[in-house]
Amino acid sequence: MINLRFSLGGGDGPSLSDVENNLRDATSVLKRWGGFFRAKAKQRLAGLSGPDLAASTRERYATTAVGSVTKAGNVRSSYAKNLEAQLRKKTGGEMKVAELRRLARGGSTALSISDAQERSIERLRKRLESARAKIRKQEQGRATSSKATAKKTKRKLDGHKLLGKLHSGLRVWMSAAVVGLRNRIPWSGAHNEGAKVGNSADLPARTTLEITQEDAAALARYFLDQITKGKRR
Repeated sequence: MINLRFSLGGGDGPSLSDVENNLRDATSVLKRWGGFFRAKAKQRLAGLSGPDLAASTRERYATTAVGSVTKAGNVRSSYAKNLEAQLRKKTGGEMKVAELRRLARGGSTALSISDAQERSIERLRKRLESARAKIRKQEQGRATSSKATAKKTKRKLDGHKLLGKLHSGLRVWMSAAVVGLRNRIPWSGAHNEGAKVGNSADLPARTTLEITQEDAAALARYFLDQITKGKRR
């Protein structure tokens, strides 16, 4: 139960007109609660535990390099493949894909065949420029000591975490007076609710998207803050 005290003329509390005006703006409350709910879901995901990777998978991850650019100053093929699939979904995707393929073939980073600016392409261009500059410096014999310049190659195992994709798939959405949180990863529902998967195996539920008593209490606090805010009299 929430008890409120209103001021009809003076005093420290909000007036009824303050409350009326504040109630008209539910968007800020819902947006605030959506952010809170997303943060809670990420905390739950971070706290999940599960079986360790199979030995063969760990060995494969330990030898699989990741990153957009190789030590030889080339675009990593797996990165190019994934980026190309993303670019095809965008406006002007064909030209952007053509530029990506040109760079992947070892093309110059000093020019572009596409007028469209694409952040992912520009980042890749800068990384290629940096990698190729280091290679030229080493070939000319002006590189600093190997100890100072040596950089550990990032491996897939280094960044592996349980259900890693689910962490980046959380999205808050709003429509009129409704706010929601979803995970855009297609198989997230199976993990959240449990499901029967391949070879008739039972996938246990790892519930991260749910409204708890704490979540509901937070929403009530946010609404209370909203309707009681305003000019103190």
